[in-house]
Amino acid sequence: MKVLVIDDEEMIRSLAEKVLRRGGYEVTTAESGEEAIETLSSEADIDGVLLDMNLPGMTGLDTLRKLREIREDIPCVLSSGHPEGGLSVKDQFGDRTAYLEKPYRAQVLIETIDKLLK
Repeated sequence: MKVLVIDDEEMIRSLAEKVLRRGGYEVTTAESGEEAIETLSSEADIDGVLLDMNLPGMTGLDTLRKLREIREDIPCVLSSGHPEGGLSVKDQFGDRTAYLEKPYRAQVLIETIDKLLK
């Protein structure tokens, strides 16, 4: 299974990529919402998304809306360092969406992705 990791911070992208690869996932990355939209449009084999909610420019929520226009069923884990960000994720975006508060542990990231994708 392949996960698209979207985060503007290179260190977080790299860490998430390493953790997910160790968890058995293929990973591709994007550093902006615009890049993520291009990636999802061109790579049909992406099974899920890990998306930072606090992206500069196009926000995480705007990015998710655009990604869901491309693939309405794409599972997505939204992440943020602001706890209030996850309060209404499922209400707004349905069961194919989860929320993960930063900083997160490697095991929690894998468990959250596993639960959403399997």
